Amino acid sequence: MKTRNVFQTAFLVSLMYHFFWLAARHYGWVLSNNFNIPSFFLFVSAIPWTYIAMEAGEQVRDVFGVMGKSVVLIFLSSLGFALNIVIIKIVVCFLFEKLRKST
Repeated sequence: MKTRNVFQTAFLVSLMYHFFWLAARHYGWVLSNNFNIPSFFLFVSAIPWTYIAMEAGEQVRDVFGVMGKSVVLIFLSSLGFALNIVIIKIVVCFLFEKLRKST
């Protein structure tokens, strides 16, 4: 799979998942907290990019409000998740090629 496709897929999956939860909160839907467990892992797998989003959170909230802060945090964490997945893909492909050439 091409790197661009991996990036786009990871970005869209993360973005859609987080926006689903944002919509659920906004419309007051009662969902089990067990469904929100993957959200934690998406945020953790987007580290260090989520730190950047968290640090800018106060300034973004002052300018755009609470909903704007949520949208920016979701966008940056999805972007970070996709970047980390692409970096992992590149490293794994590089190591696989090294291993293949050595045997």
